[in-house]
Amino acid sequence: MRFSVKLHDEIEGENYYIRLVRVKPFLKPKLSKIGNIKNIRYCTNFKCNEVYLNLKASEILKACRDNEIKKAIVRKLNKKLSFQLPNFVFPVIDYDIRISSKLIKKIVEFIIDEINGNRTYVNGISPPKVIIRGVDERRWLLLFNKFLDVVLSYSVDNLLYFIPSYATRSDIPSLIEKYTKVYGSSGIYAIDMQGERFSSGGYGIVAMIMRLLQKEFKEENYMFYLFDHKPRKRSAEVVPSEDMLAFMNGVSVIGPRHTSTPLPKKVVEVVRLMKLTKIFNKDDLLYHPLNKAPNLNEFRSWCRQHNISDYERMVSIYSDIKTNEVVNDLSDELSVRETLRNLRNPLFVEELTKLNRRFSGKVSESMLSRFFQ
Repeated sequence: MRFSVKLHDEIEGENYYIRLVRVKPFLKPKLSKIGNIKNIRYCTNFKCNEVYLNLKASEILKACRDNEIKKAIVRKLNKKLSFQLPNFVFPVIDYDIRISSKLIKKIVEFIIDEINGNRTYVNGISPPKVIIRGVDERRWLLLFNKFLDVVLSYSVDNLLYFIPSYATRSDIPSLIEKYTKVYGSSGIYAIDMQGERFSSGGYGIVAMIMRLLQKEFKEENYMFYLFDHKPRKRSAEVVPSEDMLAFMNGVSVIGPRHTSTPLPKKVVEVVRLMKLTKIFNKDDLLYHPLNKAPNLNEFRSWCRQHNISDYERMVSIYSDIKTNEVVNDLSDELSVRETLRNLRNPLFVEELTKLNRRFSGKVSESMLSRFFQ
């Protein structure tokens, strides 16, 4: 079983979502209209829903003393859960009050009981990512480690092995050791990209963890999940798909981007005037400016087919669908050769050929069994 999917974030303000239905040898997108249901993601073989849950520490502390506030947090979670797909929850705690060991324990217990307690729908959960405004990130890591130690003391059996973006190369081995000491080396390793591209540092992290797992544990049964990933570079006219680069280097699941760097108004205006909206083209695995894209007519036809007039709103969804089609083809041993033969970009042909020789990308069902009990 191969797990390679690109998840897409919700479309705010719209009542549409794309349901991808497996139709061999490709995926057929269907557009459905529903109520105000959100948080539906777009994926292939392995369908799952990423739940990004941002909470303030003070809010959780109040919820421990006030049932109405607690119910509001639970409702916030429930609105983001999918009742058809497995859910992976990523709590992000904004630390806005004074830090203490007692408070850390209260927050962890709240997350375990009120958020992860819903095991009917919550299949996996990461240790809370910690943010402290105006404080050096080294202190963030110290606090994350304190949270992790408390989480591990409760033996949460569906824990994702979360590696926060502020962990350095020197920090990662000790984090891996903490996870593997309690749960073993076979698991889902969630790499926090903090809104950055895979080529900005993801290569090294994935390669490092692979090396550690193979050298220290002789482990081949694991899965990489990219959290908060940027799918492409904005600056150049034609750019590679960062998602495809990640998939080619061992990543199995890519979640939507949550963090973005605010741009000055002048830059935003320049971006708008230059029409830097880009679309993924599966023939060369590159993002092209929408107005010059070789697959522009195909995209317009797809929009007309689904009665969509606002092209720019749907570009990212269409791009994710096409990314999944390529990944889906590469997941099928019989389709790899045909995909390589049809691919027009020599760089990607070379990379995919090497990938097919050295990395199978397969994950056994037994490794994921504890997430779907």
